[in-house]
Amino acid sequence: MKGIILSAGKATRLYPLTKNIPKTTLKVLNKSILERIIDSFIKANIKEIGIVINGKEEKYVDILKSFHHENVNIRFFYQREPLGIAHSVLQVEDFIDKDFVLILGDNIYDIDLKENIRIFYKEKSNSHLIVKKVKQPERFGIIKVLDDKIIDIKEKPKIATSNMAITGLYIFDKSIFKACRSIKPSKRGEYEITDAIKYLIDNNYKVTFSETEKWWMDIGTPDDIFEANKYFLNKINISIEGYVDDNCKIYGKVKIGKNTKLINSYIKGPVFIGKDSFISNCIIEPYTIIGDNVNIENIKVEESSIYDTILLKDSKIHIVKSIVVDNTVYYKTKNNIFNYYYIE
Repeated sequence: MKGIILSAGKATRLYPLTKNIPKTTLKVLNKSILERIIDSFIKANIKEIGIVINGKEEKYVDILKSFHHENVNIRFFYQREPLGIAHSVLQVEDFIDKDFVLILGDNIYDIDLKENIRIFYKEKSNSHLIVKKVKQPERFGIIKVLDDKIIDIKEKPKIATSNMAITGLYIFDKSIFKACRSIKPSKRGEYEITDAIKYLIDNNYKVTFSETEKWWMDIGTPDDIFEANKYFLNKINISIEGYVDDNCKIYGKVKIGKNTKLINSYIKGPVFIGKDSFISNCIIEPYTIIGDNVNIENIKVEESSIYDTILLKDSKIHIVKSIVVDNTVYYKTKNNIFNYYYIE
């Protein structure tokens, strides 16, 4: 069994943050979405991994260094044109020898892949879908079920006949490649994976599903990032490995990494602070994440994420619902898009 991650989308709803940063390299609780997906593959004993990208390979390389000691083999494949998920899948056909797990790169989840792989083999499936009941099925591909069998599948229907959404987690055998080559572009000019799965259903291939109650979401907007951060922050345990001086006040669930120093600051959890950082005269409000090797002084931060190796000093700004990368603050607007400003 191999693993495939699709990371070729442009993520325009997260612009300008994703203009130079691939969406899968965005962090949730100080770990990129890409790393989290690969972690789930490793837990399922999948160590042959292909990642479909549209460029910016160098942006991925540093992140993936940490997996070398796990004996994980990672290869890149290119989708040069944005022609849809089914077209993206065809880019890895020569890499796949039998069966594979496919994860859309904007998915973040707490789902056990190993159990779903077990079901795939037990049912002798050609395609296995992981689905979840949702409140707004029109946003997703959905399945219609009768007597525990999928009888129909549609991509973002205007009127949903079911609330069973297809998550971005799939298991396929090689029949999916024939299906992807057999479909026509949709009205939006893309080769839809739902159309390829519908081809399998219509041609008597075995398409199975399992419904999950586990946490899952796809990251499409700034609010999605902040919601995912909240989910993982609520799961942290109190842990203070760094130095905290007597003038600091700490409340709630706070995790502080090794060699980090906190001076005369107020922190109200849940808050995550990485290693080798220095924080002085700051107010850190709930649902804030501060990375490694960060130096911040005299600022207030709330419900935000400050990436690694950031320097912010003597700023009078209040950073709220923001992501700070390279001393650029990307903040959520009322229209649920990102705007930005530079900190000198």
